Amino acid sequence: MNNPHALILLACLALVGCRHDGQRGGAIGGSDTTTAILVADTARNAASDGDTLLYELPEFYLLRTDTLPPPTGTTVTMRTERPTYWPDVRALNVVVENPTDTPLGFGRSWGIEVWDGRQWHSPEWRDTTPLVWRDDLLVPQEAPARFCFRFPVGEVFKLPAGRYRILKTFRLGDRRLDLTAEFLIE
Repeated sequence: MNNPHALILLACLALVGCRHDGQRGGAIGGSDTTTAILVADTARNAASDGDTLLYELPEFYLLRTDTLPPPTGTTVTMRTERPTYWPDVRALNVVVENPTDTPLGFGRSWGIEVWDGRQWHSPEWRDTTPLVWRDDLLVPQEAPARFCFRFPVGEVFKLPAGRYRILKTFRLGDRRLDLTAEFLIE
């Protein structure tokens, strides 16, 4: 097929033949469908063996939830996946374990602070305009449970070498829990 007009005609016929006139699916994030968002991740701290992450609840930065065995304690804990990260880290995983039989509630917000030798303060923002919103509350019914969150720390903030901590607020029944997880960037 050396005729460009024939190639164009075949391409148009293929497009028309592939058109689907049936009922359209639900909107992304609509109440009639489940939304899964795949994110390419080539960073050194990928959460899975592959290079693709499937977020369980992307708007809450939640990667996955695992059910824990029956309650073994009463203290909810939060930690980073690693104690030390590299200066160009784009995102890091945070594990929150709720060993109690009371469901743990959380919202979208999270924070990060850097230690300057005397006090904690917010690191410098990247060239993006920061967005701020009031937090909401989601209370999954799993308990006891382990939650794995993935926060885009390096995409939002400039992170030179130093001592940092992630901050996130949770609700355990009627109690407010302000948890932190420290890590280093070297």
